[in-house]
Amino acid sequence: MALLAADYTQYSLPSYIGMMADINPSTKDTGIAQGTIPVGRGVIQGSTDAGVLLAAASGTFLGVARRSDGLASDASVLGYVTTDTLSVVRAGRIHVENTVDVAKNALAYCITAVGANQGKFTNVSTGNLLAGKFQSTALAGATVILAVS
Repeated sequence: MALLAADYTQYSLPSYIGMMADINPSTKDTGIAQGTIPVGRGVIQGSTDAGVLLAAASGTFLGVARRSDGLASDASVLGYVTTDTLSVVRAGRIHVENTVDVAKNALAYCITAVGANQGKFTNVSTGNLLAGKFQSTALAGATVILAVS
């Protein structure tokens, strides 16, 4: 008798940008937003020890701003503003938005250029910060699983 591969997709809940992808071990830190930081975006060290900024070319990648349990799933209210306390995923799997088509296991980079895509993720290394690896395949603008490392 052949064993069938398990498929649990029928039991999957909807995923949201900034939501943890699974229950595997992860490392999270707490920081204070120094500016507006949408959930699911890459962040860097701010000007203070606890400060966190949206990813920029002059910084070192810290992790991804995690969706707080208290935030609504409505896209119009996603994110943190100056002085908000936020959770940063430094290691683990989290749902993020990619700006280009990506394949599973491709290296993931955080976009540092100022604009609408700042802090989102791509497979293009030029001018961007290494963030980890994509753990799923997705078209541009979709939600993809990022393994932050």
